[in-house]
Amino acid sequence: MSGDPASRQHVLGNFQDYYGIRNGHEEDPRLPWLKELVDWRGARVLDLGCNSGVLTMQLAALGCRKVLGVDIDPSLVCQAEAAQAAADTAHGRLRFVCRDMMKLRLRKTYD
Repeated sequence: MSGDPASRQHVLGNFQDYYGIRNGHEEDPRLPWLKELVDWRGARVLDLGCNSGVLTMQLAALGCRKVLGVDIDPSLVCQAEAAQAAADTAHGRLRFVCRDMMKLRLRKTYD
């Protein structure tokens, strides 16, 4: 296996239909529990392994100040960016990047 993150995408368990198989385009089933546990308003959130960004975008909609979604699979990051552009709800507070989280260097702190 090469050191290229994209070559490891399936080994790491990423696949494009993950959310569609589990819960379609409805609210992520983890969200009610996360809403109850955490006050997301004004939070800085780092979502490692964000896949297609479904939960990431739903968290951003709860009033987070900044949300960064990170995934190693470039096709999933493209899907997340396309969904974000179509939804246009985070208004500059949400960003997705394609990175190997083991090599990720953060310039900011997250809650």
